[in-house]
Amino acid sequence: MKMELYDDEIGRLRHALGIDNWMYLTTEKELTSHRNRYCAQNPSEICDMWEKFVDNGLAERTTPLVKGKVFYSVTEKGIKALEKAADIKINIVD
Repeated sequence: MKMELYDDEIGRLRHALGIDNWMYLTTEKELTSHRNRYCAQNPSEICDMWEKFVDNGLAERTTPLVKGKVFYSVTEKGIKALEKAADIKINIVD
């Protein structure tokens, strides 16, 4: 299933990878990610957004879906979708 990414969703994925918009000039087309994690409060609209990412294969949940904090990471498919939606190249540092 193909998922269109909206600005807020692009922002959340970028934040998970540590490449927030405010940290870089908008003209940069190649960015380096130094992390891959996002913590969302459950229940919340943000957690619902990340669960949608999980359902579409763009992210994976790295902790159980319980009340409280839930952690996620962006999958390779999510990175590719973000690159396309944000028109950037993302380099991952292990």
